[in-house]
Amino acid sequence: MYGAHERHLLEQASHWQGLGTRRTEAYEPNGGSRSQSSQLGSIIDWQELLPQSLEEAQLLLRGTAGRRVQIPDWSVFLEIYDGAIKARQRRQRASA
Repeated sequence: MYGAHERHLLEQASHWQGLGTRRTEAYEPNGGSRSQSSQLGSIIDWQELLPQSLEEAQLLLRGTAGRRVQIPDWSVFLEIYDGAIKARQRRQRASA
């Protein structure tokens, strides 16, 4: 979640994506020349798994890098939850 910094968990999750080649390109400001280099490393860095806002989190699943999930505001969550409970109760009454 936003602000929670479990770096070791995110590092382990990023390793599940495997290795890949990252290419970087650098420009020389004076001469205008450019150089390229390749580096073998994780496909994604652990920092890329950090949430971008207060409304999202990275749900870590063993064997994967996880999934980005939305976290609604508490008042919105209560509306969703209450609606789901009422729908379930209606289904139970209809089947009884």
